[in-house]
Amino acid sequence: MMNYQDGNVIAFEDHYDDHNCTDVQFALKPQFGVNETENKIEELVTTNTDYTASDVYAFEDLWPAVGDYDMNDVLIYTTRGKTTQIDVTKDKNYYTTSEEFLFQTDHNHSKRTALNNGLAAWINGTGLSVTVSLKTSDASDYKVLDASKYTVEEENGKTYIYLDSNVKNDMSSTYKVTVNYGYTAKISANIQTEYGCFLYRDDAGTGRWEVHIPYENPTSKLCKYYRDYLTIGKPYAATYSDANVYYPFAIKLTSAAKDKLDKLTNSDNETKRVDALYTNYANWVKSNGSNYTDWYNE
Repeated sequence: MMNYQDGNVIAFEDHYDDHNCTDVQFALKPQFGVNETENKIEELVTTNTDYTASDVYAFEDLWPAVGDYDMNDVLIYTTRGKTTQIDVTKDKNYYTTSEEFLFQTDHNHSKRTALNNGLAAWINGTGLSVTVSLKTSDASDYKVLDASKYTVEEENGKTYIYLDSNVKNDMSSTYKVTVNYGYTAKISANIQTEYGCFLYRDDAGTGRWEVHIPYENPTSKLCKYYRDYLTIGKPYAATYSDANVYYPFAIKLTSAAKDKLDKLTNSDNETKRVDALYTNYANWVKSNGSNYTDWYNE
């Protein structure tokens, strides 16, 4: 190997007769300058992670009984994070290498939530590489959980992650579900993966109880006792009917802010029906969620 101009030459001798090392020669020349090389490598490996506050889930945990219907027994604040990387060598597009879904628990601050409610998350897709981390209310950072601390199952094209069998053990804790795709998967950064959450528990002598938002199917684990309470002739919802209006026991507030839900978290409003607290809640329900979508901003 010899230095030559701004590169190197590797020369080969393919026989033992003249030993002149000219039979085959390869000129090795950089395709761009040193500084440019460093910049391109840095651009290739640098990742951008963006977090976006997403939806708030509110649950009433007494279904199928109407009870107080205050919709504050468990609140889940969700946040989406996405890590992207650019392909500088080929198409110059950004691709998603991993996604993070954060689920922070809360409830009415009277602390009268009596039932043990489990929290489960779901992510659209199967065969996913999933890890779970937990940041407790008194911790400053996340701790990766051992796989034995949660359960991952697949069904109907979704991945279900059962995070906690009793969220009231440490309200204000945050679960982070990370899905690792890797750079070679070439998943477009423009794709938004669907995800959500629901409550579950295993009632002694009865079986699996689940509460999902309307139009979201339960898992196959929902026992017959509770399945028989699902509203006939309606897309799945844990509901009760009042004056022919079907009130859900789980609601999703798209792009809602925490500070707009103070009536739900206010301890003075424990046992007060949500449709009495918010004037347009019933109108929102009657419209199947089409109208009065900001009813919680009152």
